[in-house]
Amino acid sequence: MKTEKQNKYNEDEFDIELLSWKLYKLSGKIISKLFFPLRLILSRPLRLILLFCIITGLAIILRYTLPKVYQSSFIIKPLARGDVYFVSLVHDLSIITRDEDYGMLAKQLNISDEMASKISKISLEPIKLNKYTDTIDAAFIFIRCDDLLLFDTLQQSVLNYLEQNEYYLKKRQLRSVEILAMKDKIELDLKEIDSLKILLAKNMQPRGNAGGFVFGEPIDPVKIYEEGLSLYKLKTGLNWQLQYLNSFELVKKCMPSHKPYWPRFIYLFVILGGLGLIGLMWVNYTRK
Repeated sequence: MKTEKQNKYNEDEFDIELLSWKLYKLSGKIISKLFFPLRLILSRPLRLILLFCIITGLAIILRYTLPKVYQSSFIIKPLARGDVYFVSLVHDLSIITRDEDYGMLAKQLNISDEMASKISKISLEPIKLNKYTDTIDAAFIFIRCDDLLLFDTLQQSVLNYLEQNEYYLKKRQLRSVEILAMKDKIELDLKEIDSLKILLAKNMQPRGNAGGFVFGEPIDPVKIYEEGLSLYKLKTGLNWQLQYLNSFELVKKCMPSHKPYWPRFIYLFVILGGLGLIGLMWVNYTRK
């Protein structure tokens, strides 16, 4: 009986050891497979050094020969907080630019076809002060083109494109009508206050010899003057609003860098290096 139990114990112990050995060999194979590309690359060091020199030289040549593309951005802030309709409008520009429909792009931005052909990308990135809401407080608008001197023109063209949209034109007209109506009401109230001041001045009569004035009517002139001053300030504010009826405020202008967005040496080196290493692994594998 004891012999049978001992044999069973030995068989269990042998199974555990065998399983451990198989796992060890499997791990070794997995690690070997993972490092197999690296071993292929390092198997011919001279080829690797030669490839590195060729890629470096080619990246430098392309850096100075490929057409340059510049990128800059500006920030706009919608007048109505939470307005997201303009995002769709800029997205339409992005699709037209991506499809290289320069005629339609020139028409939308009111620019020449030649200028539109120099634009390679227009995109928008929303700015949200509270990441848990859908409210867009402002937005980055990115522009890529191959002419460093076009960014100011394109910035104004995009702003005009948004402002001249039928939806925003209608909202601007409604704001203008509302402000003008309020301004007319304030003008009428100011005239009534001026008439009341004149009437109050006529009814002010000195009485008695004790000094000072005793008014015949229970009207406080200080309140009248304060009300007139308050209406005048409100009128000034409305005049200021009439000068700024735009639906968008330009928060930051384009400030393009003279260093091109593309081509850049590091990007070219990484792309060419990746392709070169793949080719080197294939050559070493076939010749091995």
